[in-house]
Amino acid sequence: MYSAKAFIEKITIENFKSIRRLELRLKPGINLLVGPNASGKTNILEALYFLWRAAVDEPRKTPYTPHAPDYWDPLDLIYEKNPENKISYDVAILFSFKEGYGHHAVLATRVSFRIRLGADPTIGIKPVELAIDYDGDTSIVFREGEAELRIRRNLFETVKEHIAKDYPFSAELLRGARVEDGYLTYTARAEQGVRELPLAVLRFPPRASLFPRIVKGGRATIVYARFLTPFLEDGTLPVIYRLKPRDMQVFRGAPVRLAPSHRLAISVLEVLEVLRGILLLKHPDIGKLREPQPLRETDRLDVRAVNLAPVLYAMLGRYGGLPPRITDAVSELFPGMSLRLELKYGRVALIAEEDGLELPPPNLPDGLFKLLAILTAVELRPSLLLIDEIENSMHRRMIEYVVDVLNSLEIPVLVATHSPLVVDLVGPERTLIVTRKPGEGTTVETVGAVEELRRRLDELGVGFSDYVFYART
Repeated sequence: MYSAKAFIEKITIENFKSIRRLELRLKPGINLLVGPNASGKTNILEALYFLWRAAVDEPRKTPYTPHAPDYWDPLDLIYEKNPENKISYDVAILFSFKEGYGHHAVLATRVSFRIRLGADPTIGIKPVELAIDYDGDTSIVFREGEAELRIRRNLFETVKEHIAKDYPFSAELLRGARVEDGYLTYTARAEQGVRELPLAVLRFPPRASLFPRIVKGGRATIVYARFLTPFLEDGTLPVIYRLKPRDMQVFRGAPVRLAPSHRLAISVLEVLEVLRGILLLKHPDIGKLREPQPLRETDRLDVRAVNLAPVLYAMLGRYGGLPPRITDAVSELFPGMSLRLELKYGRVALIAEEDGLELPPPNLPDGLFKLLAILTAVELRPSLLLIDEIENSMHRRMIEYVVDVLNSLEIPVLVATHSPLVVDLVGPERTLIVTRKPGEGTTVETVGAVEELRRRLDELGVGFSDYVFYART
C-alpha cells in the first residue's frame, strides 16, 4: 500500500491589497486568523485564492485577466495601488511518499514555487517571473524573454559524467554556464518575439496525476523535467536535485518495488496541481442556494457555494449516494432529517425529508447550507482550504462539530473568525493574531509562551478568547 502527499508548509505573500509582506507557516487542521475588522484577515484568504486564479485558472483563458470580475481595477490588488510594486508568492511544498505493510520507507523533498505579478498597461496584470527551486540544489527561473537554470556546483560535479553519457544535449548546454556563489548558472534566451514567458509556462496544461515519473540515480538524481520553453527545441531542461541517503520510496501503483536509488521527479506542472487544490469558501449565497441550479460538470465549489447541489450531484456516482461524512453530520445535527438530490429539466435541487415531510430548498435552514458547503469543500480534497467567518449561521453544537472535522484533516485549513467560541475551541497553538499597522500593512503573529499564558489565564479566571479579543486585538 503506497500513499502520496503534497503538503503546503509555508506561504510568503507580498504586495497584495493591505499586505506588504507576511509569512504563513501552516499546520495540518485549523490555522485560525483572528483580528479586528479591516485588519486584513479576508485579504489573506483572498490573496491565496488569487494565487490559484493567477497561476492555475486564468492561464487557461484568453485574455489573461485574473483580477476580473472581482476587482474593478488591477491596481486594487496591489499594495498602496503602486504599479511599481509586484504581487509575489513563495510557496514551500513538502512532497512525500510513504510505503505501508511494515516497511514505512519515506521519501520527502521540499519544492519552492515562486511567482511574481506586475501591473501591465495593456492586459492589466501579468506574471513577470516564475521560479521553482528543489531544496536549494537546483532552480529554474522563467522571466520575460529568458530562463535561468542554476545547479549547485559540487552536486553537478558528482553527476557530470552521467549527464555527458545519457543527456549529451544537456551537457552541451551546461558547458556554457557561469559560476556564481557556488552555483553553475546558465541563461537561455527565448526566441525573438516570445515576450510573456512566465505566462506561457503557466499555460502549459497541468497533468492529472501528481507524481507521474520515477527516475534512477544515486545520491544525486538527474531529472529531465518538461516545461513549455520556447528557447529549446524539445521543450526540456535538466533538473538536478539531491535527496538524503535514507530517502527511498516507491511509486503509488507501481507493479514492482523500486530500489533505494530511485527518485521522484517533480516539475512545475505537479506544483501547479497542488495550487489547483486551493479552495476558498465565504458565507454561502443563501438566496441562490434556495433555487435549483443548472447541472454542469464541475469538481470545484463556488466561493459562495452557489453550485453546491451540482457538485454534490457529481459525487453520487463515487459514493453510491451522498458522501458518508455529509449523511452522518446531517443525521447527528438534524435528527430525523435526510437529504436527496432531485434533477428536473437539467436543473438540480437539494431536497430534505423530515419525519416523512418533504422540504424543498426554500424551507431549509441557513445553517444546513453552511454545514453542507463546508463538508462538501472537505470532500473535494483540497490542498489548502480557506474559510471566511466560519461561525455565520451556525449554532454552538454545529460549530463544535465542524471544528472537530477540520482539525482531523491532514491538510492546512486557514479560517478567519470573530467568534470567541471558535477561538476557545481552536486554542492558542493554532491561533494567528492579525493586525494592521501604518507603514507595515497586515501582519500575522503567533501566540508565544503558550504554557505560561495558559497558567496565567487560569490564575485570572480568564478564557483564551477574552485574552485575544481584549488584550491582543
